[in-house]
Amino acid sequence: MQSQRTLSRSYWRRYPRLYGAQHLYTLEVILLKEKNLFSIISKQFGCRNVELVREKDSSLLDCGESFFFKVNSVPIYCKGANMIPLHVFTTKETAQEYKIILDSAVAANMNCLRVWGGGRYPPDEFYDLCDSMGILLWHDLMFACSLYPADKEFLENVKEEVRYQTRRISGHPSLLIYTYSNENEELIYNDWLKVGSNRERFFIDYVHLVCDTIHPTLSAEDPYTPSMPSSPSNGHNKWGNPARPDIGDIHYWGVWHGNKPFTAFTEIKPRFCSEFGFQSFPSTTTWRDLDPEEMQVNSPSVEFRQRSPLAGTKCIVEHMMRYFRFPSTFQSFVYLSQLVQALAIKTAVEHWRRLKPYCSGTLYWQLNDIWPGISWSSVEHSGKWKLLNHFAAKFYSDVLVSAVDDGEGLEKTINVWVTSDELSRRAKCVLRIDMVNIIGKSVTSVATKSCEVEAQSSSCIHRIPVKDLLEHIPVISVDKKLALEDNCFLTLSLIGQSGQHLSSNVHFFASPKRFTLPKCELSVSIEAQRPGKIDLLVKAPTIALFVALECTDASLASGHFSENGFCMLPFEEKKVSFVFNSSIPTPTPAQFKTSLKIMSLRDSY
Repeated sequence: MQSQRTLSRSYWRRYPRLYGAQHLYTLEVILLKEKNLFSIISKQFGCRNVELVREKDSSLLDCGESFFFKVNSVPIYCKGANMIPLHVFTTKETAQEYKIILDSAVAANMNCLRVWGGGRYPPDEFYDLCDSMGILLWHDLMFACSLYPADKEFLENVKEEVRYQTRRISGHPSLLIYTYSNENEELIYNDWLKVGSNRERFFIDYVHLVCDTIHPTLSAEDPYTPSMPSSPSNGHNKWGNPARPDIGDIHYWGVWHGNKPFTAFTEIKPRFCSEFGFQSFPSTTTWRDLDPEEMQVNSPSVEFRQRSPLAGTKCIVEHMMRYFRFPSTFQSFVYLSQLVQALAIKTAVEHWRRLKPYCSGTLYWQLNDIWPGISWSSVEHSGKWKLLNHFAAKFYSDVLVSAVDDGEGLEKTINVWVTSDELSRRAKCVLRIDMVNIIGKSVTSVATKSCEVEAQSSSCIHRIPVKDLLEHIPVISVDKKLALEDNCFLTLSLIGQSGQHLSSNVHFFASPKRFTLPKCELSVSIEAQRPGKIDLLVKAPTIALFVALECTDASLASGHFSENGFCMLPFEEKKVSFVFNSSIPTPTPAQFKTSLKIMSLRDSY
């Protein structure tokens, strides 16, 4: 066979989304029998090189190892979530459903998904979609949270499974790394199953399974893709505490299972956090479909769908009470649970992105649901977005502006950071910081600063002493610091050279439950209908925090809003679109309007 033309190496490469084009090609093999067509096999492929960089720290302050990926020699920051099966029964899964959930990941600015080892291997269509959409796959083999036998018959079965699955998926350019199990190494190291004196025996069985069976079998089939013995793990032949943050990847569950405050996320400095999460309730429309008579927080029907028995709804309530006032209705509880979840993951991701390049990735638990219930997902089983998926679109944006407290009391400063995953430098950007006074219904400019955003960087570009902010508090306030915390918050905006909006954020000085929020009569109108979209205009006569839009009729409008859970200032107008999934006909504006609901934080109590 002769090559018809020569292609440059750069043209052939397939990059993850946000880092370059997804060049894919089709290989066709034609089998002839006596000059007649006998069979045709067609295979889509792409060319890429993946490298996992593990280098000892050179700093005297750090004694671990780097852990980051290069794709085609370009360092990648992995932004994404864990993915579980779409249904309990495989026969219910469709290519259209996989397309919808992956579209939701892409719309949330994700470039990496982890195929969790406690589920099952996805179908071929899933990998094809990831290839074409520029999604990277951190891929567990299907071993999870358990002790496995090490007899000859079982290990031979494992070899066949690994050989078959590796041959099936290794040709996909979306593949980033294999991990041989989910938490099996951590389970043995920390003796989760309380095996006591048998722990050493089970460790030997683990070595037979992973080191003597899976690793040589997989490496023989695919020697080019990086691998790890487990997730989390320090790496091959590096037995030690898998929860060690400065080497390998970690799973961090101190906030959910440990009931720690959100600030605990900012005390962890991982190389790569491949699992962390927080639960929320699905929408009230989901509960109505299940059992409309049981729409109470602790009803038997609701409790049955709580699959985290140790922490469960109690953890959601406790964190809700830390940050917000108690909700007045079941609908308000659902709304606040999703808001608490979104703020929890936002706190973690923003902190770990600020640590770039020390930290090279965050994959929260979890993207999707296997059934309707209370879970850690950002997308409900129906495909409906929770507030977390909307927040992810912002905290996973290419350029992120965020703020973090440094210090205590009057000596505290607010440090403003800009993090960029872009491959080129942005010059002549403008950072604008305003302080909003809820009681005074005023907006005061705190700082306007020109800045440059370096490529693939993260740095603190501005510091605001709290003492300076007190100057903007009216003199009638007896305790200005208390007035600042009770009545004010900051808005951050990063504007590009040509005036385009790059990133925005809000920063609170204390829990929002301390605010005395005014009643806000929000209004929403339909402005226009376009192919696959309906454009809306939201108006706020006064300050409205965490404005949430909801389409209450899933059969009428399957899709997502372009933005949700946003904050609005007095007399502000915001344009929002509802983007329809292609699986159902687009309703008329009048039909859509009947199913539209809107609320803000003040409406929850």
